[in-house]
Amino acid sequence: MEGDLRLDPNNNEIRVLHLEPNTDPTEADTVRGDELNPIRCRRQVVSLQSLKPGVGASPQLTLEAIQAKYRAVHQIWGDASSGTSAHPDSESDRFEWGDFAALSYVWGDPAAQEIIMVDGQPTKIQKSLACAFRYLRMKQPIQDGLKLWVDVLCINQNDPIERNEHVLRMGSIYQQAKQVLYWLGDADEASNHALDLISRVATEWRKNAQDRWQFSLRELRPDLCRSQGWLSILKFMRRSFWRRVWIQQEVAMGRADMPLLCGHKAIAWGELHEALYLAAYRDLGHVETLLADEITRDNGPTSHLWNADPLRRDQVYQLNTIQRKLRKLTAIADREALLAHRIAAVLHFSRSSEASNDRDKVYGIASLLPSAVTSLMLVDYQLSVEQVYTSFTKAVIRGIQALDILDHCVLTADQHTPSWVPDWRISGHARLFGGIKYIKPRKASLDIKPVTHFNDAEELLTAEGCRIDIIDGLGKSSDSTNVQYNVQRQLFQSRRSASMYENSPENICDVLWRTYTANINRNGDPAPEYFADLLDLYGGSANSTGSDLAGVSLQRLHCLGEVLRDTADLQFAGKPIHEHLSDRSSAPRRVKGTMTSLGPALERVHRTFINRRLAVTIKGYLCVVPNASLPDDVIVVLFGCSLPVVLRPDEVSGHWTVVGTCYCHGVSQGEAMERLSDGGLQAESFVLQ
Repeated sequence: MEGDLRLDPNNNEIRVLHLEPNTDPTEADTVRGDELNPIRCRRQVVSLQSLKPGVGASPQLTLEAIQAKYRAVHQIWGDASSGTSAHPDSESDRFEWGDFAALSYVWGDPAAQEIIMVDGQPTKIQKSLACAFRYLRMKQPIQDGLKLWVDVLCINQNDPIERNEHVLRMGSIYQQAKQVLYWLGDADEASNHALDLISRVATEWRKNAQDRWQFSLRELRPDLCRSQGWLSILKFMRRSFWRRVWIQQEVAMGRADMPLLCGHKAIAWGELHEALYLAAYRDLGHVETLLADEITRDNGPTSHLWNADPLRRDQVYQLNTIQRKLRKLTAIADREALLAHRIAAVLHFSRSSEASNDRDKVYGIASLLPSAVTSLMLVDYQLSVEQVYTSFTKAVIRGIQALDILDHCVLTADQHTPSWVPDWRISGHARLFGGIKYIKPRKASLDIKPVTHFNDAEELLTAEGCRIDIIDGLGKSSDSTNVQYNVQRQLFQSRRSASMYENSPENICDVLWRTYTANINRNGDPAPEYFADLLDLYGGSANSTGSDLAGVSLQRLHCLGEVLRDTADLQFAGKPIHEHLSDRSSAPRRVKGTMTSLGPALERVHRTFINRRLAVTIKGYLCVVPNASLPDDVIVVLFGCSLPVVLRPDEVSGHWTVVGTCYCHGVSQGEAMERLSDGGLQAESFVLQ
């Protein structure tokens, strides 16, 4: 089928589809196949260099213009569009041959296929794509000649060379599309309710444009908070579409007015982000209560309600941030400077996403990475998954001259890659400073560049750094971990009960709360003093009432309770930690916060202890380390790595296994490098296996 439609790489050519209009646009035909009226499309090779004279970059839009774009999405692509003869988004075509939209969709069950006609030939495609075509061919832009770019039909899937080349072209194609269309599947009762509520909430958010970042839905529109539709939003956000690894670059290269299509309904991407910002940040506690009430009524217990981040608030926030930044940047240098700092967040999103081919865990984000990395990437679907991940890790280390990718490493009971190579198939890992807001780099190794050497034959990485200390004791490991670590969960009591810090009750408690929160707030700045009030919650002694807890996430409170219980008996600075907490009542108080203001502090504790536990070293450092850590593991600062790393010595080979990154109080801001410069520590080489 591809033989007569070869692409000229020197002319920036792509294939596009002309989807023939429906000749019998009945409601039944839009939701199921019809042998009498099959889907028909024609392919065409076009050049993205064939721009009309005067076509340039899109201007920055005002809030009023964005609102008009959102209305246009509903009118053009939503249920109001069928049968309309004109549409308000009547921008002229940009290319001599017309224009195109890129279609993003979920492949669905590989066995669920349907036959359509492509260039007059019967061709099998996924049923999910066929369903999208049935809806789209009734829309006015398609009937007016807007062409589609769809990966499975516009890339020769049987040509490995072309397929490999398109991995690095995908971002450019989406960026140059006139529109990116997102097909989330056929509608159901939950999706219809969800899209209606999302649109209403987003409208209220935009009505309060002057104070929209302080806007509280609970305070200004309590009628929407009484709505019973929040469970529908939860179900809508659990659709498999949101777990696709390719969605990251597709959204990043699009715009706020990108249509999200679900059956006959449509909303704009910007509306979704605005609604979830309110639901998952401004009014999280209240919405959480609404959801708990609805699920209790409809589906029973709620104990696992938030375990899977059901609103996917971090992913949506992250995608929107990358998208807005990329659209504002015009210079390639600026774009790459941004992505150099965003690379950790991009990689983290990839890990939490799903891909039908595990190689796409890295190939699917290639367009969002700096050219310093992609120029070193080897894109080859013939390589094993382990080879792809190892090659990619080398490209990242060499390309950005840093070892921060070690923050993504997970030590498992069944290790398939070298310990210094992240296995992106493991989805439960959470980075210590994960989240899009934590873009300010840590400074464990200051600005010292890595000194590395790769032994390709044995898959070894040699890196220089300095030893900090040896783990002496470990608190209990929470049972909530969802990663297949090789974990021994019991308490490992400290044998020395030492302390590196001033031993006054006030200072020890200061060290405790700063370690529990990794000494950072949600914006990446040092934790404020009122975070100390977390310790008042030990043993349920906060003297809080129901009104005190309004807006506070109950899951976060539960997490803090687990952390305090798991660490209570660990010996530190001469006695068990619970005795230090009991002494807090007699210690001087500096700043007193409120229960509601502790929301950010509780969030930090939750993030810090996902798949991690408290540790005390021989010298008395207090640390938060990976759950898989054991006594006698070594804490090391590797040059070029922003966080300290836990390494495990292999006495047989003399090599080291990466257990994971950690927070070590008194080390994580470059203090060790100062000791290195004055001779207090010595640099040495570590061969990582």
